[in-house]
Amino acid sequence: MSKSQQRTVGAAPDVPAQSYRLAAKHVEDLSDAWAFAAHDAARALEGWRTSFADDRADAHAAYCAALDREERAATLLAAARQWMPAMPADVLAENELRTAARRGEDHAELLARRSHQQEMVLSSMVLAIPLLALAAIFTGLSGVIAVCVALVAIAVVTAR
Repeated sequence: MSKSQQRTVGAAPDVPAQSYRLAAKHVEDLSDAWAFAAHDAARALEGWRTSFADDRADAHAAYCAALDREERAATLLAAARQWMPAMPADVLAENELRTAARRGEDHAELLARRSHQQEMVLSSMVLAIPLLALAAIFTGLSGVIAVCVALVAIAVVTAR
């Protein structure tokens, strides 16, 4: 058996980190394209909504075209995300460290922040169950909504 045949026999090798980075960049580019298309569609919708009667047909056509572009971009993004391999642990760790460096944090600060976020999310989840039950019993839907808003606020504040 030749060396090239031996390489193809057995389990497939892991995706190299460089290949993953290229795939991630492609997904990032598609994500940006979708975000821009969604923004354009929202602007076209607003233009159609606020257009004068004699301009409505053109504004509607512009909105439909923008919506089609947004849908195509979303479809491409979903397909790319579906076929993208799982992120290798070394690439994930490298991305976290690069993000921390951009924020001016060192590795210890990154770990401390992550630990704090985890503690806050877990404690809010522990509080959520009895608070939701009490809100549902005593105040109904408005109380449940208020508890959910408070939980979202906790998550947003701890994510910063």
